[in-house]
This record gives sequence, C-alpha cells and structure tokens, in this order.
Amino acid sequence: LPGGPTYVRIPRNVMYTPDVTADIYSGEALNISMDLQPDPREIERAARYMLEAKSPLLYVGPEVTQTNARPALVELAELLAIPVTQHRSFYCDFPNMHPLYLGELPALQSYLHVYPEPIDCFINFGARFPVRDKSLVKDVPVIHASVDPMSIGRNTALVSALLGRLDLTAIALVEAVRSMATPQQIQARSSERMAKCSAHTAAIQRAREEAGRNSKGSPVPWPRMMYELRRHMEKDAIVVEELGTQHKTLSFFPFADDQMTKIGRTEGRALGWGVGASAGVKLAQPNRQVVSLQGDGGFLFGQTDSLWTLSRYDIPVMIVVANNRCYEETRWQMIGRDGRASKARRDYVCNLGDPDVDFTKLAAAYNISGAVVENTDQLAPAIKRGLRTLKEGRPFMLDVRTRTFGPGADIDWYPDYSVAEQRKRKV
Repeated sequence: LPGGPTYVRIPRNVMYTPDVTADIYSGEALNISMDLQPDPREIERAARYMLEAKSPLLYVGPEVTQTNARPALVELAELLAIPVTQHRSFYCDFPNMHPLYLGELPALQSYLHVYPEPIDCFINFGARFPVRDKSLVKDVPVIHASVDPMSIGRNTALVSALLGRLDLTAIALVEAVRSMATPQQIQARSSERMAKCSAHTAAIQRAREEAGRNSKGSPVPWPRMMYELRRHMEKDAIVVEELGTQHKTLSFFPFADDQMTKIGRTEGRALGWGVGASAGVKLAQPNRQVVSLQGDGGFLFGQTDSLWTLSRYDIPVMIVVANNRCYEETRWQMIGRDGRASKARRDYVCNLGDPDVDFTKLAAAYNISGAVVENTDQLAPAIKRGLRTLKEGRPFMLDVRTRTFGPGADIDWYPDYSVAEQRKRKV
C-alpha cells in the first residue's frame, strides 16, 4: 500500500464462519496508472524562476516517495545545485547522505548561518507548507508541485502551481531547464552553490560521525547508540522509527534506494504504532533486517500487545528502546518556553522514571529475550547479540538507558502524588 503498513481487524462473525471465500486481487490490478502531466506553461515558468534564483531551497515531502519521484528529483537538485530540506514524512524523500541534503527544516539555520544569503526561491515538492516559520516564504517566490489539487495554493501565494505526478514533474523541469541554458551556463550558476553546500554537509557528517564514535559513558549518549547500530546493522536494513527527535537521531543512518529504508514516523507524530508496524514491515520484507526504534514513552502507548504477535509468529524484529525515562521532546517544549514550568524548574508531565520500567521484563513475559544496556561498553555486544537472535528467527528487545539532553535535562522533580494517601478508609 502506498500509505505504509496497514492494520487489519477481522470481525468475530467472520472468524467463526467455517467457510469464508473471497477474491484476492493482485497489486497490479489495483495500481491504476495515471500519467498526470503538469501544465507545460507552468513548468516553463517554474524552471525560469529556479534557473535565475541565487539561493533556492527545495522542500520535499511524502508525495515524492509515493510517486516514485526520488531519482528524478535528485537529478533536478543536482542539475541546479539546490539545497534540500525534508518535511515530516513517513519516508526519507531525498537521500539523506547526499551532499545537497541539509536535513529537516530546523537544520537550515546552520547552513544560513555559514552562508547568510536569504532564500530567494522556495520549491515545495509534495509537502505541506511549514506552519511555524511562515517568514521563510514571506515575499519569496514559491513554487508548489503536488498530485493533490486541494493542497496547491491553499495557504501561500504561488508563482507557479505544478499539478501532476511528481516524477513526471521533475523530469519535465529538468528538460525545461536544459532547454533554457547551455550546460556551461548552468554550471556557472550552480558550481559555487554546490561547493558551498557540499562542504557544509560534509562537515556536518564528519562532526556527527566523530560525536558518535567518541561519546561514551553511563547513561549512554544517544549519538553513540545510533553510531553502533549503524555500524552493526545490515547495509539494506529497514528502520521503523517512532522517535521524537528523528531529524537528529536518524541522521546516522544512510537512507537511499540502494541503502537503508526508513519507515515512519507518521506525519502527525502519532505514538503507539511503531512495534506493530515493524511486524507488518517484516511480513512484507522477510528477507531484510528490520529494527524498530522506540522511545520509552512511545512504547508505553500500549505497545506490549504487539510483542505477543512477534513472539507467536516468530517475527524476527529487534526493538530498540531509547530509555531516558522521559518524554524528552515534550519537556523541551515546556521547559524551553518562558512559563511557570521553566521558572520553577519542574517537570510536571514528562518524567517517566517512577516506576523505572525494565522493558526486557515486559518482553520476557512474551518469551522474547533481551538485554539492558547501562553504559557504552555494553552497547556493541548487546547489539550483536540482538542481531544474532534475529538470524535465529526470533525477536529481541534492547533496552538502552540513554542520557537526557536539551532544556531541563537535569530536572528530576516530578509531582509525587499518591491516591492511596488520599484515602480516608483503607479499602
């Protein structure tokens, strides 16, 4: 299915019916080919803006992957050396180790800090528009490419609206740009931008790699956990992620058509689906390694029942819980603002340290083996053990006690409330 893994519920009356028959259709029968071409006049207008821009930005979203547009979009970005940022998406819609890839939108600021040239052309390819930072597109020519006519131009004035399948749109833009300028002219416009962006992303990747390799201690720093996972996982592994900080943590894994695959997190940032989704991914791709990345808070959103399914049907998925005893991203938003929580230095809703959950014991209740990692010395052996268990055909639970960071990381206060103490009768 183009939207990702799907949960199927079977009604009881069907389960109890001895003879149930139904037609099963092939995927090809339901895949209706619609070569929805963008308007050539709009293509020409958009290509002109992109070619003449001094500091363009490409903003990609889930429609890119859904329409198989990634290869054509990479060609377009490389042709004009356009830096790329990623909208929230179930996928990685542009190869995240590419020299032009900056990361999710917050990562744009570090690039603009080094090369402070204002964005003068914003190209949205298959994403919702950024809501929190509308200044990014204020008084800037905006191009929007989408397969959804209801989304184009809803909240932002456009200089070009490209309605059509995004792979066909990207191909048409490449052809249009090449028809408007010679290779030498295109090179003259883009070479400096390519050099700047490549130098920036290479420096970021080196720093990230160094941070992961050299960080150590107890609790485990999250860069070291991601570094070790990437080092030991298969080159074509599938990562099903449900973390609040994925634009930081997932930057350690190479996602591309010939490398690893990213599934999740949902665009709306829902919690409580990741472990079950990883079972569906393994069913669809039984010959590829599948690792489910979870936060402790996300796992506590009622996901233990998925462990029963993993165990019952020998679904070899490794669940890795980044267990920092906290809803960390929520704490950042609360503590980082100038409110009472910030001034009082109190964590009212985010601390998960009491009770201190041992996720391997939850897994053990379903006959799933696991390991608790308290420090970086234990990390690599535990990962190797988990991946060996997958090869043997069984799931594995890895509970990594990770270090908190960011605003309020040192706060350990939380409301110490007991219903039992409020009783007037001990019943």
